[in-house]
Amino acid sequence: MKRSLLFAVLIAIISSPVCFGGSILTTGLPIGAEKLAVQGYYDSNSVAGNSASQFGPKIIYGLTSDIDVMAKLGMGSFAGVSASSYGFGGKYTFLRVEEKDPMDVAGYINYETFSVTGYSFSTTSFGAIMSKYLRTNFTLYGILGVVSAGYSYKDAAGKTVSLSSSALQFGIGAKYDIRKGISFLGELTTFSADGNAYTTFSLGAQFMI
Repeated sequence: MKRSLLFAVLIAIISSPVCFGGSILTTGLPIGAEKLAVQGYYDSNSVAGNSASQFGPKIIYGLTSDIDVMAKLGMGSFAGVSASSYGFGGKYTFLRVEEKDPMDVAGYINYETFSVTGYSFSTTSFGAIMSKYLRTNFTLYGILGVVSAGYSYKDAAGKTVSLSSSALQFGIGAKYDIRKGISFLGELTTFSADGNAYTTFSLGAQFMI
């Protein structure tokens, strides 16, 4: 039974390049030079009929006035099997319009690696974020990027098997500033692979330190 479950989990992972990765949970606006933010996040989706979820902390640091770097940890489950992850990434804001119609555009890159019952896989994503402040404490943002995934596991003969795949990713999200330094984010990201569409719902709470 356990071997059958592990095989089913592996097949589901292979059929979904980023069953845990892909959430961005940030707008195009940087947090500011030498500033620090702590974010708690939760990701949930359904892959090949199985539920997947992940939650954990993320640290964001403003390296310069235009560049943010981040690191994250995660834990959760996939098809009832425990999973853990960690990741890091960066964001560069190359356009800021602060006058009549506030808007920001940034490029991002993220790397995450995951472990599920002895199998490991990693995702690298990069793309652009465009966000627009609505003057009512709401910021809407859109995501367009590419996700590339790699997998590694040992077959029945003990031989290491490596696989890779990639997909185009789209997303939309909103950030609401409760008060200065405290905000909530909600996001939907989706991509297509092997003729199927996969959508991830993400929530985040961010606190400036």
